[in-house]
Amino acid sequence: MTLDESVYIRRLTTLGDTQPIAASADIRAANGSKLLARGARINRSVLERLLRHKLLEPIDRTTRLAERVDRTTLLETIARLLDRDPTLAALIACLGGPHHDPRRTAARIDPPGVLGNKLAVARHLNPALFEHGVATLLAADALASARALEPRDQERLALAALCHDIGILHLEAASLAPSQPLHPEHWSQFYAHPRIGALILEGEPQTRGRIARAVLEHHERLDGSGYPHGRRGKDLSRLGILLAFTEFIVSTSQRLGAHELLTIAKTQDAGFDRALIGQLIEGMRERVEWLPAPSPRLETERLLSALDTLWEVIEPPDAGDRLLNLGLAEIRLMLVRTGLAPDAMGTDPELLGDDQQIRLEQELLLREALFRLRRLRLETLRRADERSSRLEDWIRRSGELLTAVRQALQEQQPSATALANG
Repeated sequence: MTLDESVYIRRLTTLGDTQPIAASADIRAANGSKLLARGARINRSVLERLLRHKLLEPIDRTTRLAERVDRTTLLETIARLLDRDPTLAALIACLGGPHHDPRRTAARIDPPGVLGNKLAVARHLNPALFEHGVATLLAADALASARALEPRDQERLALAALCHDIGILHLEAASLAPSQPLHPEHWSQFYAHPRIGALILEGEPQTRGRIARAVLEHHERLDGSGYPHGRRGKDLSRLGILLAFTEFIVSTSQRLGAHELLTIAKTQDAGFDRALIGQLIEGMRERVEWLPAPSPRLETERLLSALDTLWEVIEPPDAGDRLLNLGLAEIRLMLVRTGLAPDAMGTDPELLGDDQQIRLEQELLLREALFRLRRLRLETLRRADERSSRLEDWIRRSGELLTAVRQALQEQQPSATALANG
């Protein structure tokens, strides 16, 4: 796989209008002629002129943003996030224990080479992506501290966590607004972002090897249901397993909230280490009591109606698609194990009672099942070049269902990044 820099360079060019950029070395054309001297200031017009040439070195290796991300930037961002986000603070305390210092490892990290530039581009043009990386660093470091990883591996995991989504900066689809439909070609781009991120990190001496591999594996699952390679636990690195778990819990808490994370985590024992899931549930159960609890948004009748419709489409279509059938089986198993099978719930709303906590958990699990179905449908579209009539029929019906249920639940379409990270 070769790295396409065109999308990222457009973003860097945009930043050149508002942020000082300087040549960190002489910039030369492929034939060796000097185009710009070291130390020269670079704005959009200079960048555009440089990029008309075939360059000897990638532009990212010969430029430096004045406000590149360094230790100081990280520590300032950490302080702001912990002060602003009580759910994140509770998560760090749960994973790291009472004596963990969330700033200690970050104070030793200085993103090397081009990474400081790329993180700065994310910080200015996609602050949510940058803050997600910092939040994942905090959670990964807390987990590493509690599991007594040796200091060098703790730093490796923290740096991998910070940079795990850096490949998204190279995706055209990352610019999609949440209201825009996510097509299979967009999903194909997001599907590749772990490989792109790993490729970038392999290009840096300080991050090649274990750090790059952890980034490659940050969406893999122990049961082989993850991506991009569908590897199982025995084929995954220790850092990759820890990063995948950390990325999942941070993404879920940011997408849904602390109470919701606690509910969803109970359904994840196949994809992640059960001891880690148990530690999370035990620790967060105490802490969520101090956080504001959401209220159910659905009337019981609407919940039952949406579940009935969902069950119609998660029955296997007998289309000969093994991965689709496995994905649908996982959704069905989640619903059965949590009491949301039709024969378990019944059809009389009065029999379900009015316990707010139970209704909230039922609603959260319904929304999670729909979220997983969206991803599974996109993945099926991405993979299936030649489709049987039954598979085409399932794709059509599932699309209609997702649209109808989303409208009935008055729910916004998840963003492309949320679907990639969920």
